[in-house]
Amino acid sequence: EIKEKVSNIVVVDWIMTWENSPSVLTVEQMAQLLQIGTNKAYQLVSSPEFPSIKMGKIHRIPLEPLREYLNKKAEEHSEL
Repeated sequence: EIKEKVSNIVVVDWIMTWENSPSVLTVEQMAQLLQIGTNKAYQLVSSPEFPSIKMGKIHRIPLEPLREYLNKKAEEHSEL
């Protein structure tokens, strides 16, 4: 007899998109938005050309410069 059911289902009631993102992102938010892992996101913000702001150990990523960076990378990739 099962007295208690345990559910492993996680209900996500808010999915980040470009339209509902804050104007400044955390690394974790950027990872969610770009659908990449947190480790990859930290690699990106450590890159000198990446548009992040570092305050002590905390990184913040402004949304519009991130969008411009991604567009520039997409253009560079399409030229190859």
